[in-house]
Amino acid sequence: MIRLNLYQLFKNKTLWAWPGLFLLFVVAMLYWGDIGAAQNSYSFTVILGEGEIPMSLVMSQLTSLVILICIIGLPNHFSKNLTPERGSLLLSKPISRRDFFFSDFASVSAVLFSYTIISMVLMAILLGVKAAIFPVQFFLAQLLFFPLLIMTYYISIVLFLILTDSYLGGALLGWIVTGFSSVFLNSDKILSMLGLQSGFASTFMDILSYLIPSAGGIQKIVGQVYAGGFSAIDGGLLAFVLASCLPFALLSYYLLQKKEF
Repeated sequence: MIRLNLYQLFKNKTLWAWPGLFLLFVVAMLYWGDIGAAQNSYSFTVILGEGEIPMSLVMSQLTSLVILICIIGLPNHFSKNLTPERGSLLLSKPISRRDFFFSDFASVSAVLFSYTIISMVLMAILLGVKAAIFPVQFFLAQLLFFPLLIMTYYISIVLFLILTDSYLGGALLGWIVTGFSSVFLNSDKILSMLGLQSGFASTFMDILSYLIPSAGGIQKIVGQVYAGGFSAIDGGLLAFVLASCLPFALLSYYLLQKKEF
């Protein structure tokens, strides 16, 4: 099952746009731009004309585009596997629903990690040619947290694919709900702005924050790495991010066990 999923994912031309995006960025930078030498192992600047842009800002824009690419491309194979014809055919083989579920997440994780490596190799070429630097903590942060960030969206998309039986509905709802997770990181400020400072409202928001995969939490952790390296990472926030992925993942697993094909 993993082999089939990997074949479908690597064959998915929409996902090819991810490394293609980084390739275009690197080629453009080699031709028109420059890199400011890093003062540490986790941050540097991009030089375009007379201006310098923090790499954190550039990566934020690239990340947003990659997330959009993955939201469009990643659910395609799972959506097809959920159709009655394909699902009943797959489960007629010696494949359990448990294997069906976990092999999908294993395959997606492998593909995300593979494309992240390709992207970082391209970035390493750019940094080596333009500035002769290799910011180790920058690359480690991308390898660890880039796949995890996209996986938070995919976990939500899988749940809504199972609930709606719709590729479009699953992708849109997964994107909207997971994107909303960043609100919970500033819930106190938002509640204060709305005039809802009661203990009940605060507790309710805290509970919700643990129910939705926290893409916003991962982005905040990556920002901490850009600001101060791995030593600046909030371990409690990282634990919260991992815990927030469990409810949707477990609910998806339960619903898949009950789903009729």
